Amino acid sequence: MRSHLLTILFLLATPLGATTLIGSLPQPASNPTATLLADGRVLIAGGYSTQRLNNAVIYDPATRTLTPLAASMNSGHAQGSSILLRDGRVMITGGSPAAVAVEIFDPATGLFTVNSPPQSAHDYAPLVMLPDGRVLLAGGTDDTGNPTSIAEIFDPVASTWSADGNLAEPRFAQAAVLLPDGKVLMAGGLGATSDPDSEIFDPVAKTSVVLPGKVFSQPIGVGLANGRVIIINTVTVSVFDESAQSFNIIKYSLPTSGQAVVLLHDVKLLLAGGVDSITGAPVSAVYVFDPEDSSLTEVDTLQVARRETAPVVLNDGSVLLAGGYTATAAAATVDLYTGTPRHRAAPPR
Repeated sequence: MRSHLLTILFLLATPLGATTLIGSLPQPASNPTATLLADGRVLIAGGYSTQRLNNAVIYDPATRTLTPLAASMNSGHAQGSSILLRDGRVMITGGSPAAVAVEIFDPATGLFTVNSPPQSAHDYAPLVMLPDGRVLLAGGTDDTGNPTSIAEIFDPVASTWSADGNLAEPRFAQAAVLLPDGKVLMAGGLGATSDPDSEIFDPVAKTSVVLPGKVFSQPIGVGLANGRVIIINTVTVSVFDESAQSFNIIKYSLPTSGQAVVLLHDVKLLLAGGVDSITGAPVSAVYVFDPEDSSLTEVDTLQVARRETAPVVLNDGSVLLAGGYTATAAAATVDLYTGTPRHRAAPPR
């Protein structure tokens, strides 16, 4: 009996995850971009401190070191979007005073080059990799700061842009997730006077199917392997089923909002930091959410309570969490969440 009790106590005391401090960015930065490179390293670029930043850092998981790049971006980017291209380069758009600025980072040279801009400005718009390797950039705000519905496609081979029709409604800060059939879910976002309905955009036919009443003002979208999409909107969690074109709420009340959210290798979601859903104060809590049973488990804490943190899942399943914003200022902190240990030591007998 005593052995069983000790075993239970040991398992309860064993941490579900571990978050450690890796180091600091050269400058405090809220809302930088973080992109996993083809070789497993991470590019952390831009962000906002007292101004939009144009510097960048490479994180090497083999040595757990942060190395500032000698080359800077040609323009400062904060709350920009980034995506890994099929050829291993990184595309960065938006979040710049020059709202049409597009920069390409080449890991082979360590340099940023300015690419031809899209025909319209798309600030605060997500990037979506299409099945053929081209990149969709739709919505966002134009050069006057107003929401736009314009959709454009970037061809990284030719380095050219082409028009791709329009979304059903102008929107920015939406969640955009590629669906198994090549269409794109544009979930919520913000409009000029009211929040727009979600829609399914077909980049081939250049048409949209509107999902009436499906409004999300601060969405984060994560695509699952089974084709479903998780939408986290402030304190609720919904699942989108394309076949039924429906959203089903699976959790009504999260303790935090504005978290960093990523899909872990075990198909659970990591939610890190953010703000308290009642007080609005920055929090350090790190949670794991299981979409299968809607369970939420607190697994650890960040070294510094903050929001607006850039997360990226590494090849080994751990999660890098870079920068953010505390209650008063941008943060330089970089944390590493290593998750549940694969093997636990035997309990005491």
